[in-house]
Amino acid sequence: MQHYKKQEYSKSEAAFRESLRQGIDFKENDKRIANSFSMLGWALYRQNKMPQAEEAIRKAIYIAERSNVSNDYLAECYQEAILYATNSGNMKEVEKIETRLLKYHKEHVTKNAYESYNLIAWRYATFLVVRFRNGKKAVDYAITACKLSNWKNPIIIDTLAAAYAEKGDL
Repeated sequence: MQHYKKQEYSKSEAAFRESLRQGIDFKENDKRIANSFSMLGWALYRQNKMPQAEEAIRKAIYIAERSNVSNDYLAECYQEAILYATNSGNMKEVEKIETRLLKYHKEHVTKNAYESYNLIAWRYATFLVVRFRNGKKAVDYAITACKLSNWKNPIIIDTLAAAYAEKGDL
């Protein structure tokens, strides 16, 4: 973690890979393994190694779904997967993960549901490739995020403004 904080992502990648190698004796459903894969994903993402980052977060999600992690942690893993797939331009994968994430929030109580809805709203409102934008969906998801955050988070309200702009409702 020390290398990651210093933005030494190559060293961070090596450290997390070593952590995973040493953790081979842990049970597959050990949340420490899921966390190591998640952090490896971040190190790879920061080095623009998208396919490897996506693979790392898929492994983290697989393990997290089978272990005793908090609902918030698993939701964060899904959010991370959306980020990586979006940066890879893999929109079918993005939509698949978004569907899983929204279903997850409907089935589980999480403190960070508003973050998920905001992430999805922001993508629909601002994605670089215009054909993947959808103002109506962006507004719907942003309003849900605002409600979940009790209208107290300025970042989410900013997303709502971007969503209305994408929808053409200035």
